[in-house]
Amino acid sequence: MKKVIRLALVGFSLFLLWKTFDLLRPSSGHQKISSAFATPEFRRLGERTFFFSSFVDLRNGNIGFPMLRTVALLTRSAANEDFFCHFGFRKTEAKLYELAENHGRRFGAFLLSCPIPDVERPPKRFSLGTQNEETDLEVTYLIEDADFTPCSKHSVCVPSFFGKRYSARDIIEFVELNRLLGVEKIFFYVDRATLEPEVARTVDFYDSRDLLHAIQFKLPISEDDIWYHGQLATVTDCHYRNIGYSKYVAFHDIDEVMVPRDATRTVVELLDAMGNASIASFRVSTVSFDTSNVAAPIKMNAVQFSGYADRLFTKCILRPEMVFEQGIHHTSRVVQDHFKTISISDALLRLHHYKRANPAMKDAIVPEKYGSAFEHNYRKMCDLLRV
Repeated sequence: MKKVIRLALVGFSLFLLWKTFDLLRPSSGHQKISSAFATPEFRRLGERTFFFSSFVDLRNGNIGFPMLRTVALLTRSAANEDFFCHFGFRKTEAKLYELAENHGRRFGAFLLSCPIPDVERPPKRFSLGTQNEETDLEVTYLIEDADFTPCSKHSVCVPSFFGKRYSARDIIEFVELNRLLGVEKIFFYVDRATLEPEVARTVDFYDSRDLLHAIQFKLPISEDDIWYHGQLATVTDCHYRNIGYSKYVAFHDIDEVMVPRDATRTVVELLDAMGNASIASFRVSTVSFDTSNVAAPIKMNAVQFSGYADRLFTKCILRPEMVFEQGIHHTSRVVQDHFKTISISDALLRLHHYKRANPAMKDAIVPEKYGSAFEHNYRKMCDLLRV
């Protein structure tokens, strides 16, 4: 009997040593951790806690570093608990940071940040939980404190694509106009099960052409229990996946587009011309274009707008490596105290929001600057995809 017990203890000890080695072993290369095209999934910890993506954050700033941060959806009672990260036998306490714009719903979006025991060997996996329960997680992204050469000059994040609201032609219109505006990559957060076959086929086509990347996203809770479809989770994930990948990343919906007002044709040209290395975020005013009785492509043919620019419900373009927290309509926190968030004059750049609105003035800048190429590309893709 004693021999059996000794063998069991030896076996358990070997298991613990293996798990410790597995959690602590160094990365074979940072790029194997960091990926702008990762596919995180929600991991459940009971009924009150859900973890999404995790990232090693080595940036030096006012945010605490080096840290391993995890995007989490928590109830208020869960947020009052103590959380811990386990790196093998090493245990560090997690600091809880509540993201802005939770608006008192049952679930809110948070960042859980744990100090990293060994900066020279950033972990690829770890466990996260409370005193009573934990779950194993993998690191989704690695964010280094170093200069980088972007793969994309300008990316767009669509935090929530509503599959039943938009058609395949809406996607074609959105992608083709953004291409003319200098956008090189579009990130869609979408529940594929909600897509009509024609829409899914269009998404897959642009994905295969490396113009669009669709990230599967389905809330593990009722949408009634969280603010605005849980977009704080997708905004945060898209922000961090673009650090080291994109020079500029914009956040807006598929019925919106950012259009330069000056002689420049692309957003990147406009922002580069401003040339201020301390600007972390650009707030862009919104103008509403009336879509009533407008033929497709709507973003070219809708030329009547409300006549004023909304400077409260703005959308933002980031230098992602300079920002710690991004909200839906504003940048909440930057990494260094001297970094700035500025509002761009609507005489230079506007966000066009295409919806039913009260037409008051005419603005034909889209057809005038991009009309011929836009309509040609739109018709060509509609014919190719037979939509």
